[in-house]
Formats: sequence, structure tokens, C-alpha cells
Amino acid sequence: MATTYGSFPCEDPLRPRRSRNVLLSLVAVSALAMSASILALMSVHSAAMLQSSPRVDPEMSAFLSSVPSHVLKMLNTSADPCEDFHQFACGNWENGTQIPADEASWDYTDTDTAFVEHANHELLVTDEGIAGKYYRACLNLTQVNELGVAPLQPWLKLIDSVTDLASLSRVVAEFHRAEMSPLFSFHVHSDPKDPSRSMLFVHSSGLNLPSSEDYLSHTASTLEHKAVYVTYITNAFKLVGFSDADAALVASDSLALETELAKHMHDDDDHNPDDLPPRYSAADIDTPYPNLYFTEYLTTVGGGRLTVGLTWDQISINSPNYFLQLNALLSTTPIPKLKNYLRATLLSTVGGLLPEPFLENNLVFNKAFWGTLQHTPRWQKCTRSVQHSMPLLAGKIFVEKYFPPVAKAYAQDMIEHIREAFAREMASEVGWMDAKIKKVAALKLAAMFFEVGYPAQWPDFDLHVTDHTYFDNYMAACRWRGGGRLGPPPPPPTPPQFWAP
Repeated sequence: MATTYGSFPCEDPLRPRRSRNVLLSLVAVSALAMSASILALMSVHSAAMLQSSPRVDPEMSAFLSSVPSHVLKMLNTSADPCEDFHQFACGNWENGTQIPADEASWDYTDTDTAFVEHANHELLVTDEGIAGKYYRACLNLTQVNELGVAPLQPWLKLIDSVTDLASLSRVVAEFHRAEMSPLFSFHVHSDPKDPSRSMLFVHSSGLNLPSSEDYLSHTASTLEHKAVYVTYITNAFKLVGFSDADAALVASDSLALETELAKHMHDDDDHNPDDLPPRYSAADIDTPYPNLYFTEYLTTVGGGRLTVGLTWDQISINSPNYFLQLNALLSTTPIPKLKNYLRATLLSTVGGLLPEPFLENNLVFNKAFWGTLQHTPRWQKCTRSVQHSMPLLAGKIFVEKYFPPVAKAYAQDMIEHIREAFAREMASEVGWMDAKIKKVAALKLAAMFFEVGYPAQWPDFDLHVTDHTYFDNYMAACRWRGGGRLGPPPPPPTPPQFWAP
């Protein structure tokens, strides 16, 4: 599978986590753990039914003794699983669990997530490599406070450099290289028509609130959310040093522009999924969207390494109606308003990297939107930041202790046995396939690439971080992981590359 990367945030310090893509290295382990839990739930009920029977299965008893105690504690054995399996499987857990004050949600898998975070934290404390340096810089809140807003200044100066739509396109590209997504976003993945090659996909994006309904709906809740957002941005820029009037203008300008974007965020929802989006070459993409200056954008987002007409000859516009409306909106929006939108997008993304007054401002926002009542402990925030910003690095130090090569080999051997069994059954027992289809299916099965836990060969982690500048480390990690690595289309991976979410 081709590597996926793009301008999607590698961490959002403003918002509490709502989903847990913890570690790439744990995907296989987590899947096995969930399977074992399901088996345990079903087996416990079977054992309860067999307790009064003289024919107790010794193998079942042995299996039940290996079920983790925290899984058993989740069960409500007074419920009939045939009538309400969810209540049987999770009833005790739901009745006895509260959402932690620093979380927006909580589910039964978070027990395992908490173990991973604690384990990773212990490893990061002593790690002398890139991940350890990044972690310690994040943990050093005293240093973050002393630096103040100085790390933010290069970005504010970059925004100040916008004078027209061409320079706006270049600055948007710099944001995308750091995995911030004003106006739109991109990612690189394999071509649906030809998986052996990569192509660029461009999407609608650019809202700093969770959904377009937060801008377009006029319920009491959404009106409150908009007011909270305006206050959040205003207070953030007061902390930066803007006057009260200028800070309020940043907030109002950004809300107005984001509202216009929200109006068209779903213009392409009725698109037929069987129809591929329109494609353009780097040489002709400016024709339908002249105000976006895609030629300028592509050269900048690629670090100056793109040559028009010779590299990205297939660029997919996944939201064509949105981009037509965006092109029109840019022609009528004053440059100062666009710059204020970029400023608000910057603070919405990186406010969590700044000193404590910014963190307090974030907490007010989080209470209103997600219901979180207190800050996540700093060690936990920093552990998550490592996991999200550099998942392969975090995974590497984790699997070195918790997933030895013998475990990887065992899992790979099991998968190969499954492949072989599937091939035998397909060849001899599948009657609904004719010989021609079976031959094609066998070739497809043989071509499937399986990787377990971590890649056979780790990539080069050519990422420079220090142990005292969290903001700069974060930006460097995002550039390394995302848009900063966009250059000429890569050759087909051989062997296929391990996918990093």
C-alpha cells in the first residue's frame, strides 16, 4: 500500500481527543485483544450455564482462568445475553464508569489505551533519541512559559507577507506543509485507476469549529458556540499582544469567512461515488480555479521541488463545486480579512503549544464544546503529542520492549497459514467461482501484502528536534510527517510500504 500523507493535522492541541489512533504498532495487538475479549464474553456466559451441569469442559475452565479480570468486571451476568447482549457484555462497566474530567468521551477500550500511554510515558522519560527530546521539550512548561509568544512570531510575519492572492496561495501552502488546513487540504495516495503510482488529492476544508452546522444553524446551542469561538479567538490575540479592537476584528473576520466556507462545505455530498472526481495536470489546474494560484501552491508545498507539467500530472479535485465557490469567494474577499482568517486558523491549531494563559483560554473553549472540565495532565498530553506527531518513532521504542521479533514472526506465520488455508478452500470447495475467476482470485491472494506490528525496515527519521523548544519541534514533526515531504511523485514501493496513520 502506498504511503498516505498530507495536510491533515498530526495533533490538535486545542481540542481534547475524541478518537484514539494511539500507536500504529498496536493495531494488530489491539485487534487480537478485542477478539479475545469477545470470546471471553461469550465463554463466560457458557460457563455460567454449565456450572450446574456435571459436564464442565476442562478446556473452557482453563480458558476462563486466562481472561483478564478487567474484562470480567465489565459483565452484568444478571442480564440475559440472548435478550440484551450489550447489557450483558458492558452493563457493569457502564453503571460504574464516569467520563474523566479531562476527557470528552470514554469507552471500555480506554483501559487498554491508558496502559499504552503509561508504558509509552515510561519509555519516553529515558529515551535519548528524537522522541525523548520531543517529549521533554513538551513537558518543560517552564521553558514554554519563558519563551512566551516568540515561537509564534515567524508565522505571524509570514501572514503579514500576504499582499495578493498569489502570495496568499504560497502562505496557505506553508500552512499545509505544517499540517494546518486553511481553505482546503490535500493528501497523497495511490491512484484509484493505477495503484502503482501516487497522485495528489485536494479536499474541501478550512473550518475551525467542528462542523458546518456550528456556523449555519441558529439554535441556542450553535449561537452560544459561535459566541464562545469569537471570545476564544479575541482573548487569544489579546494574549499575543493585539489591541482589543484588532483582536476582536481577527475573530469577527474569521467567523464571517468561515461561515461562507461552511455554506459550500457540502456542495459535493450528492456526488456519485462511482464517478471519479475531475483531474488536472499541474500545467492546467489554474484554468478552472485561477484565484487559487495552484501553480504557486504546488511549488511551495513541495518545497520548490515541483516542476509544472513534469511531475504531478494527475491532481484530483475531490470537491469540485466547493472549489468553484472558493475561487469566486477569493475574488471578492479583501486581503486583510483573509489574513485575519489565517491568524485565527493558526491560533486555533497551535494554541495548545503556547504558555499557560493560552491553555486556560483553551480550557474555556473545551468546556463549551466538549464538556471537558480540567486540563489533561501534562505528561499525558506530551505522550499523546509524541504518539500523534511521530507515530512510527513512538511505536519503535514501544515494540522494542513489548512486541519482540518472536511475537511478530508468530503472527506472520499464523497469517500465512490462513492465506494457505484460504487458497486450498477456494481451489477445492468454492463452487460459485468458475476456473477463470478462481485463477484471478488466487493471483490477488498471492499478491496481498501483510505486515504485522511494525515495518520490516524502519524509515530514516531525518527529523531535527531539541529538548527545549516544544513549538518548533511540533512544527518540524508536522512538516516531516506531512506536507514538507511532498516532492516528485514517489516510485511504487517495493516492497509495499507500512502505512502510518
